[in-house]
Amino acid sequence: MVSSSQEMIDYTEKLAKALGIDIYTVKASVEDAEKIATVFKKKDVKCIMARGRMADILHELQMFSVVSCNPMAFDITKALTLVPVDVKEVVVAVYEPVISYNTMFSKDVISAMEEVSGRKLVFLTYQSNADLKNRLHEQLKKGKLWYVGTKSIVNIAGEHGQKGIELLSGEETMLNAFSEAFNVLGNQKRIFRESAILSDIIDITKQGVITTDAGGKITAINSHALRLIPEEDLQVGKSIVPFLPASAKAIKSGEELQDEVCFLKNKKIIINQRPFFLEEEVIGALINIQDAEVIEQLEGKIRNQLKQRGLVARWRFKDILGNSPEINQAKKKAAAFARTEYNILISGETGTGKEMFAHSIHLASKKHKGPFIVVNCSALPESLLESELFGYAPGAFTGARKEGKTGLFELANDGTIFLDEINSVNYHTQSRLLRVIEEKRVMRLGSDRYTNIDVRVISAANKNLWDAVMEGKFRRDLYFRLNELALVIPPLRQRTEDIPLFINSFLKKFGYRGQKKEEIMSLIQNLVPHHAWPGNVRELENLLKRIITLLNQTSLAELTNELYDDFSAKKYMTEGKHIMVSLGTLEEMENEIVSQVAALYNNDIGRIAATLGVSKTTGWRRLKRAMDGIRK
Repeated sequence: MVSSSQEMIDYTEKLAKALGIDIYTVKASVEDAEKIATVFKKKDVKCIMARGRMADILHELQMFSVVSCNPMAFDITKALTLVPVDVKEVVVAVYEPVISYNTMFSKDVISAMEEVSGRKLVFLTYQSNADLKNRLHEQLKKGKLWYVGTKSIVNIAGEHGQKGIELLSGEETMLNAFSEAFNVLGNQKRIFRESAILSDIIDITKQGVITTDAGGKITAINSHALRLIPEEDLQVGKSIVPFLPASAKAIKSGEELQDEVCFLKNKKIIINQRPFFLEEEVIGALINIQDAEVIEQLEGKIRNQLKQRGLVARWRFKDILGNSPEINQAKKKAAAFARTEYNILISGETGTGKEMFAHSIHLASKKHKGPFIVVNCSALPESLLESELFGYAPGAFTGARKEGKTGLFELANDGTIFLDEINSVNYHTQSRLLRVIEEKRVMRLGSDRYTNIDVRVISAANKNLWDAVMEGKFRRDLYFRLNELALVIPPLRQRTEDIPLFINSFLKKFGYRGQKKEEIMSLIQNLVPHHAWPGNVRELENLLKRIITLLNQTSLAELTNELYDDFSAKKYMTEGKHIMVSLGTLEEMENEIVSQVAALYNNDIGRIAATLGVSKTTGWRRLKRAMDGIRK
């Protein structure tokens, strides 16, 4: 309790003792308010009781909570009882805010006070000590009157031969003040406790955290932020503007900041910021600060861990060989697809490089820092595929791991999953797969909890997936979920001009240093016009292995004849206007005829249709059926 009145201090101590309350009292004038406040701050005082101008000054300093114990109307009435009965006019001097803020000083209440006391009341209000003295001097010129007010007012009145009664805050007023003070202290403890918890929370993170008010003034800061921004003036109560101008600008506009790169002297930091709103009004912001160097190191560590587990992509678009218009168009389209987050369905024959395209798309996408999971759907038994894709809870089935297992979709979180040969997935698993893709969450087998995932799905099929849909073997809804973007990889027979590039690349890969490189190139080039290359690039690679292995044991001519005979036996050779077909079913022989004609004319559909005596549309349909038959 702070007051310039010894009587007020004595009364407060007496009342506090009667109530069993420990209270510290200080007698001080208004002029000493700031000095007293500084002393209290050092003593870690939490709450002060004061009256009038003293209370206002202490409140304005904002060093602690201030409870006002200003006199009420009944306190004035009590003081008036001490004025002699024959005095018909009394001057009541009250600090102006007390009158303004206290609804008990209404005109009706003042009239009632006059009626009860039987005298006229003249209210003299003031805003400062200087204002009080000026108004009192004017009032004193009017003659002898009685005054009711603070100790200072009584003293000034006495100096001019006037009489006065000191206005004290009575028992009810002080009891209300004590009650409010305890409420304030209780709230402070709760706030301090919550602040301590919040402080521990923001300090336990290894990232810098700063909170501000709407004006950019710092309201909280953790130790990590102080280490990241080692500035002496970076502290609670200071503006964020000199240190993070981008943050200050975002606070003013109410915008978020995401991965904003800022430079502080020689240090690079990354800022993420979110504004606080109250009824659509910005009231502050939460600023997250990270050391860019630490993030880069962490990303490198994560990449190494993923690499050790084999969960990374290996190929980029530059690794896909070929300069033909067909492959360049496919790479151009795939690069455009990579910039999106849509699911992609890659179609192409066996050996065309569908997986290389999937790797390249992932590494060119926004998810390139995340895992890349490859799943060969045809290599996993139906009974295992579901548990591999979605994982399982502990004890989900007989033989399951005690600790359960993380599914491939969970492992691919924040990255890409490549589902190769998706056409081999059974209908039941297709249903679960559809739900996971649609809902972006997965539930392990035997569990009742969902895990949210952010995974891009790239799938591949070596057969026409739409045909499977039409045959009822593949879900139509899943097809459209997977086929948000469609990419078709051209077969080798449609880009035979790329074959020399593959030959050179494979010879280098095999470490071939022989002198017959030109002969090998010539041999394969002679085979190209007569072969449909159903195995595509993979078949070409295997052919080169065979040639290199046999070339030192036989002549080039003998090897050439052997390959021609072998291809002929495999029904892929054509020669001039004659073709040789092995006996089989009518459909098999028709497919062989069409495939050999297609190889002869390098897939020129016009010449194929003319030779077969059918329309181009029928020619396309026959060629497609023949290629599907070869793949089977």
